[in-house]
Amino acid sequence: MKIYYQLKNFLFFDIETVREYRTYAEMTQHKKASNWDRFANRFIKEEGITVAEAYERKAALYVEYGRIISVAFGFFDEEMNPKIGAIADPDEETLLKKVADIFNKYTNNSTILCGHNTKEFDIPFIIKRMIKYKIKIPNVFLTYLNAKSWEQNATDTQYDWRMAGNRFTSLDTIAEYLGIESSKEGEVSGENLGEYYWNGTEPMDVKLQKINTYCKADVRVLMDFAKHIYSVLPPTNG
Repeated sequence: MKIYYQLKNFLFFDIETVREYRTYAEMTQHKKASNWDRFANRFIKEEGITVAEAYERKAALYVEYGRIISVAFGFFDEEMNPKIGAIADPDEETLLKKVADIFNKYTNNSTILCGHNTKEFDIPFIIKRMIKYKIKIPNVFLTYLNAKSWEQNATDTQYDWRMAGNRFTSLDTIAEYLGIESSKEGEVSGENLGEYYWNGTEPMDVKLQKINTYCKADVRVLMDFAKHIYSVLPPTNG
């Protein structure tokens, strides 16, 4: 928890992902169906769903079959006021080039990346999707990748809340426990995001604006959680 003393150096971020193609049938026109079928076999057996349903429900969680559509960022200013923004683009390569520019422009050797499940999901997802498009990996991520696990310039609120226990908890559950306003109250949620993006009837710019709003709300919860932790730390001598 000592890392939370450096709260003003935190760069909070969150990503929203969807399946790469609207349907399983469309995906098979671009990729080998056999690869996904083998990959999804455990979902089919465990949940009693078809291979096509497995694609529509699960693909967004896996970097080889999903893609990023929105990224939100947040930081605290000198007065500890939260500053939050988000960008989205239906063209993932364009989006990730903008994301790389933001990370390069607004990070330095003191920056600490922060997210919920960010070490297992957000960070590797962003890096691997950048590799796909041959986008140069931002220095802040290279520093993270090259560091020993205990020296990484990142903290993960899921692991921080776990406190060496064996139970992982959703950010929304933690927020409810701490009395932090949920990010799940709007029209868009993690559960319906993929269907909303691919099958919603609104214009794409409207959908992306609403997805950005949801993504920013997740970052706001992250920042409220971090500030809550910071508030219970004993004062330092300097």
